[in-house]
Amino acid sequence: MTQVSEPISSLKRNKKVLIIVSVVLAIIIIVSVLISSFPSLLNTQSIDEENASKADVEITSTNLRLGPVEEHLAYVDVCLHNVGGAGTMILSATISDGTDQMTRNESINFKAEESMNFTFTFTEVSFSNFSEVHAYTWISTPETDSDKYRI
Repeated sequence: MTQVSEPISSLKRNKKVLIIVSVVLAIIIIVSVLISSFPSLLNTQSIDEENASKADVEITSTNLRLGPVEEHLAYVDVCLHNVGGAGTMILSATISDGTDQMTRNESINFKAEESMNFTFTFTEVSFSNFSEVHAYTWISTPETDSDKYRI
């Protein structure tokens, strides 16, 4: 009987080790899944709350200033006001005489409830009729690249 009991106890020991290893592996897998999904569990903002926290920038005024013709300079002054949260916007300005045009873009970071003045400087402006030059400004977001405001 001694010989029969040794293989049975060995089998029981192997079975216990196998159960312990299985339980440990199951725990490791469960913990790994929880850790990988933990950041998404913390992010419980709804789409409306997320959009409410983004910048909502308005162009309050645009002013075109032309330098003397011999300097070939033009300036577009833009006043901005952010009524939303913090974010990044692309501010663009175009000057045109109806035939030719020049455009400049600038990525701007806004803080919540911030007002800002920004000036675009255009160099080597060579429009044929400076009295017909107009300026246009608009804002777009890097995510959508769609015009938000255009003045």
